[in-house]
Amino acid sequence: MNIKGIYSVNQGEREIFVTNLAHVYDEVRSIIFETQIYLKPETHANGVGGIKEALRDKFLEKGWTPEILIANPAYSSGGTKIDFSKRLHNGFGIAVETQFGYESRIQDDFSRLQEAIVRKEFNVGIVIVPMHEISQYLTDRVATFEAAIRMYTKAILPLTVIFVLY
Repeated sequence: MNIKGIYSVNQGEREIFVTNLAHVYDEVRSIIFETQIYLKPETHANGVGGIKEALRDKFLEKGWTPEILIANPAYSSGGTKIDFSKRLHNGFGIAVETQFGYESRIQDDFSRLQEAIVRKEFNVGIVIVPMHEISQYLTDRVATFEAAIRMYTKAILPLTVIFVLY
């Protein structure tokens, strides 16, 4: 996969470098570049499960922790899960959400990342979403880069970075 664009909310990329997380950030980028997916260039011909699975395999291969629970009493389960995360020995870390589901799920991802950052469990949140032009080939009405930007421009924390896949 490729990274077609990056949108940094309130200087989120700057925070990566200030907290010495640049090599972890580079690792996320390399995971995206190393993940191979094949899409039929036909409208609604490709499921999203294969994309998420391919990314999951790469994150696990690189030693990322899957599905870490972020405590939140507002949830009946006691919390919510972040897709992938990595912390350094100094406690700094990055949380990653991959969103290839419905567009309305972007807000859920955003809320999880904000909660994790507010609770100081992570310093930076990254959301990986497809570009609108690739979404036409996916079966679901998926979240897109453009929709994510509309939602994230209201962010108050300077810690979210969005990658766009193509």
